[in-house]
Amino acid sequence: MGLKLITKPAAEPVSLAEQKLHMRVDGADEDTLIEAQIVAARMLCESHLCAAIVTQVWEWTLDGFLHRLEIPHGPVMSVDSVSYVDSAGVSRTLDPAAYQVDVTERPAVILPAPGAAWPRTRAQLAAVTVRFTLGFGDAAEVPGNIKSAVKLLAAHLYANREPINIGNIVNELPFTVAALLSIRPPMGGWVMTRPLLVMGFAACLFDDLKALGPLACDVMAINRAGIVADAALDHWVSLHPDQLAGFMDRRAALGKPDGFTAWAPAAGHGIACVTTDVERFGTSALYGVRIALHKLGYRRVILAGVPFDDAMPYVGGAPIPQPLIGHQRAWRLARPELAERVRSLSGWTRRLLGAPSTAWLEAVR
Repeated sequence: MGLKLITKPAAEPVSLAEQKLHMRVDGADEDTLIEAQIVAARMLCESHLCAAIVTQVWEWTLDGFLHRLEIPHGPVMSVDSVSYVDSAGVSRTLDPAAYQVDVTERPAVILPAPGAAWPRTRAQLAAVTVRFTLGFGDAAEVPGNIKSAVKLLAAHLYANREPINIGNIVNELPFTVAALLSIRPPMGGWVMTRPLLVMGFAACLFDDLKALGPLACDVMAINRAGIVADAALDHWVSLHPDQLAGFMDRRAALGKPDGFTAWAPAAGHGIACVTTDVERFGTSALYGVRIALHKLGYRRVILAGVPFDDAMPYVGGAPIPQPLIGHQRAWRLARPELAERVRSLSGWTRRLLGAPSTAWLEAVR
């Protein structure tokens, strides 16, 4: 999964004349420098906002179709095309009538048209490409607070040309700029705020879900958890593709909802995304969390039924078949990678990562 800029902005949100007037600069000797600083200021503001400011075209590549495509950049003005490599290796472009788009969601969402499904893709990297247009529009459409932030930051770069500042407290952005950028218009596609619930197969799963209570979130099942889960799944992950195929058949036989995306490190029946560029050392649950963070872009992941505690059996009372010290070591080594983005509802992983809270969930909003 990756993002690539295809068409740069045709113009900056602040013109050279506007910037020179703001800085009270006369003459043309430093016009080239000032233009470069406007570009740098705009890009710094975009990085701070996680958003495109003026119109630009990007491509997003994925290893396969996800049931719900959430564009990891914004604000999205339009989805221009969705193309894919079919099972025979032929590149095809989907008819826009085959999918539906909502650019007002945060992030913008692409789903199959009602009654339709995504086509099968070849098991390869970057099998799906989504091209879309981002930004608020041309310079006239950019919110005033953002234009002011670009002007102030460009002026700051103009006045402070040396790369080293010794003996002062240095902030990432000048305070006034950061304050201006904290005023965010109500547009979709800026920040991926929807949390992901990762369900394991430990017996505490249902107690964890009860303790969590109602939560608007996406759902990922790990291994056999997808069989016992009654709710609709968005993703299903396993390090064992042959077993996952059997698990999916059992869920289908129970008449439970499908429409999920199956992930594994090797091809198999029903597996849509073969993902080998994610670290597989550890457990299926850790593999799923890494997919969530690094492939899908989730910023908040909650573990339910993933305690990795020797005292907690599987659903139905089946004992844990092996000591968990090796699995715990893998999670302990991954702790810096998981940082503030992963929490657990029970057991040893809760002690390692902490429990989710309302403040933690709302910190990305």
